Amino acid sequence: MIGRVDQRGIDSRHLNVRALLTGRLLKRGESLVVRSELVDLADYERRYDDAIAQIKKSLEMDPTFVVSHWYLGLFYQLKGMEQEALREVEEAVRLSDGDPLYLAALGRVPAAFGRAAEAEATLARLDQMGSARYVSSYYVAAIPAALGHRDQAFARLDRAVEERSHGLALLLVDPGVDPLRSDPRFDDLLRRVGLPTKRSL
Repeated sequence: MIGRVDQRGIDSRHLNVRALLTGRLLKRGESLVVRSELVDLADYERRYDDAIAQIKKSLEMDPTFVVSHWYLGLFYQLKGMEQEALREVEEAVRLSDGDPLYLAALGRVPAAFGRAAEAEATLARLDQMGSARYVSSYYVAAIPAALGHRDQAFARLDRAVEERSHGLALLLVDPGVDPLRSDPRFDDLLRRVGLPTKRSL
């Protein structure tokens, strides 16, 4: 069951636990796991500068923490910092030995900056990879979404519903699906996965 969602689409539970997580950070000696939870909160609330500051502290603790490079790349993308974003997602792919989650980000970033050929090449690579292992259609959908290919993006999100991808829980807050929110199919998708639509908030 999800919490109340405010007008920005932020689950009230995220707003209520920030102080708790900060306290846990102090008690755990700045755990990387808890710091990543704070980054999640900043992401959901669109506080990208705060998120970047948290991530940089995580990388000071462990420069090989792949999730931090992934997050940092995506936040740089959202701030329009193309070269920095590509550098970080490339590092995430390298550190993860090409994990599809991070590879999807390597497609999403150039797509967001209009570099369609690079994005499409990564998309093809992910599709090929999906014939041999599980590749979440949810995270891949952000690539055609960023390219403006709404039909392709929704087809992949429909596939994510069939897969029961855990990423669908992020639909209300994920910037990767922002290009799709104005499409009537997005509200239909929210209903199908049991999340509130704008009209039901």
